[in-house]
Amino acid sequence: MESYIQYVQETVEKFKKYANAVDYERNAVTPSLVMQFMANFGNVVIMLNAEYQRKKIDHSHEKIEFDQWFSERLIETKAVLTKDAPKSFKIAVSEIEAQVMVDNREEYLERKKRLTTKEHEVSFLKSLLDQWQMVGQMYQAMANNMRQEMKTFLFEKSVEKSFTGLGNEYQSEVPVARRKVVTENQ
Repeated sequence: MESYIQYVQETVEKFKKYANAVDYERNAVTPSLVMQFMANFGNVVIMLNAEYQRKKIDHSHEKIEFDQWFSERLIETKAVLTKDAPKSFKIAVSEIEAQVMVDNREEYLERKKRLTTKEHEVSFLKSLLDQWQMVGQMYQAMANNMRQEMKTFLFEKSVEKSFTGLGNEYQSEVPVARRKVVTENQ
């Protein structure tokens, strides 16, 4: 269990630095940090997926070894249990399995713990990979929102400048309809 906890902590620390887009000096999320995250996102997904696949293979190998060991113990135990029994004597598989677990308690527990740890590592990495995908979607939405806010800000500044900053220099290229002023003397 200790090795699993250590593995989780090390994995989280390894990838945590890529998920941060908060500038703690300004206490804000900055566009440059969001873009940095987006730039690193693909590499992190590749690394996480590679680690996930490696752990799946480790788990598969551990399961094959456990199943092989357990099958051998089942055959041995069945032979012992049915050695002097009449041919009509049948023993349930669950009874043989229980006897294997009792007769090989220490080795069974050790192998089962290793297998369970490998299962949890695979599950953890799958969960982390799924969460990372969700974080990526969140950052994509933030990046899109920031782009839209910047466009809106630039548009507002442009409008403000056109009405306040240019004075007489502002000339419209749109023709203005003019009325001819008629005086009584004309």
